[in-house]
Amino acid sequence: MIISFLVLGIVSIAAQTIILREMTISFYGNEFFIGIVLASWLFWVALGSRIKRSLAPFNLTWIYVLVGVFFFLEIFLIRYLKTWIGFPGEDPNLVYAFFLALILTAPLCFVLGLWWKIGTKAKTVNKAYFLEVLGFIIGGILI
Repeated sequence: MIISFLVLGIVSIAAQTIILREMTISFYGNEFFIGIVLASWLFWVALGSRIKRSLAPFNLTWIYVLVGVFFFLEIFLIRYLKTWIGFPGEDPNLVYAFFLALILTAPLCFVLGLWWKIGTKAKTVNKAYFLEVLGFIIGGILI
């Protein structure tokens, strides 16, 4: 589990940085939409971590596979659906951008929250947070 939480931190910060960069390009650098993406990210991770461990339909092996698939699918969809937001030189459509950020971040972030829930036990939460933050630091340096 030590490696799992380190990897969770590395994957989370790398995915968040890359997806935020892609969405910033799609939203033409508008900082307001960065807030929408981050709020959506937090919402879906929190929702994924609220699932009861006994109800989680996946083990960690499936979580690893789903994170990889959803990450690449999300990057592809962000680039493909960029034209729905607006045209270069005009402000992005707020409604489309909001729903695009909410929908596109859902699968990956939900699975990241589920990864946290499946990996933690009540007695090891402090250690898990420490290892995840250590993974964030390593991932931040690598990315």
